[in-house]
Amino acid sequence: MIEKIHGKHYLICDCCGDEFEFDSYDKAIQFKRENDWKSRKYNGEWEDICDYCMEEIGE
Repeated sequence: MIEKIHGKHYLICDCCGDEFEFDSYDKAIQFKRENDWKSRKYNGEWEDICDYCMEEIGE
């Protein structure tokens, strides 16, 4: 997920909880794309999953 807290954007893996801080939403999205994070819908909710967790769950 990407959360905005006190003017900063945090990209957080919904699987392992790894967290990265960015100055803008666009920079968080760019990081996701450049680092092979995936967005998927699970139980009706969107999740952002880091590349390591995607390998671990086999998707």
